Amino acid sequence: TDTDPSDFQYKSAMGLDCPDDSHCNPRFAGFFKQVIGSARRYRYYLLHNDQYNYHPNTINTIQYSPNKSCGSSNVYIENKATALLYIYTPYQPNIESLKAGYGEGNSCSAYGNRNFSLIYSAWFGDPRK
Repeated sequence: TDTDPSDFQYKSAMGLDCPDDSHCNPRFAGFFKQVIGSARRYRYYLLHNDQYNYHPNTINTIQYSPNKSCGSSNVYIENKATALLYIYTPYQPNIESLKAGYGEGNSCSAYGNRNFSLIYSAWFGDPRK
């Protein structure tokens, strides 16, 4: 939660088409395009979830970053909402990313799902309660 968001934060509010290993796609720049585009993308994922690698109620292998040499581990995805998060942001945080809080980890760190978890917990509390 930022009381004075930057232009970049507005342009990339939902992280839509802002991959960890590249720049954001200008086609989706802007708050409105980010929110509407993300909602449409999630709806598409729900309707076509069989086309993606992450599925609920099973163990999924999830990489730590776009760089495959950084490794992966197995993650049990409990529900469709969590599966959608991994489809949208397909990397899990590594230990360095988790230790860093809102800061930076190392070259193998990815931040999308870590940031979602931190922001969600700050706003709504522990999701496990």
